[in-house]
Amino acid sequence: MKEEADGRGCVVHVPVSKLAERLREHLRAAGVRRADLFADDEARKPLGFHDLRATAVTWWALRGDEPLAIRQRAGHADFATTQLYLREAEAAGGGGETPFPALPNALVLLSPTVVPSASEGAVSSEKTERETGLEPATPSLGSSCSTN
Repeated sequence: MKEEADGRGCVVHVPVSKLAERLREHLRAAGVRRADLFADDEARKPLGFHDLRATAVTWWALRGDEPLAIRQRAGHADFATTQLYLREAEAAGGGGETPFPALPNALVLLSPTVVPSASEGAVSSEKTERETGLEPATPSLGSSCSTN
């Protein structure tokens, strides 16, 4: 898309306000009906945008990724922050597990950089992240578009 635009302008326009609200709107539009994601009461808060990041860090720790790699990907300035996630994963019995099963080909074949594994014709979440570089980018705050 960037080439089609002669290398100018935004490829994706990223909203910079009300991210959590928009995330929940998109989840509803996608048919996600899990009440806990939207609840707002004394015991629960609705899903926030930052919760996605925390979930990713937890999955990396559960999978047994190298702690320094987790810190770098998460953008933690202090290793003590990363250690909180490592302890949670350890308490949950994590370490070397794959939190989710392999993604179906119908999803991963949309990306030309993902190659299905020989077994079961699917790509594991570990292979997808590590071999396609799906680690989160660290764009500057307040950025309103992506030109990549």
